[in-house]
Amino acid sequence: MNVMEKTIGKECPYCGVELTETNVQMDYMIPVSRQLEEIPYRNTISCCRHCNVKKKNLLPLEFFMGCQVQHYPEFKVTPFSMKLV
Repeated sequence: MNVMEKTIGKECPYCGVELTETNVQMDYMIPVSRQLEEIPYRNTISCCRHCNVKKKNLLPLEFFMGCQVQHYPEFKVTPFSMKLV
């Protein structure tokens, strides 16, 4: 069983939708395009395809802030963390 298979049935960390075999994808929290040096595998998480496509090369905090303004007004981002309130 690989890492992504272990997350099936859990929630997407970005939007909360249930992860299924058809929508689960691996996301780099710090995108490869923005890495100054190689970051270990712990830089990846499983999320839904929709959020992975929308996030593009943003950091999670940038993504949450954009979602709060544009698409997901229910997300509340604290200024110094990526924690949902």
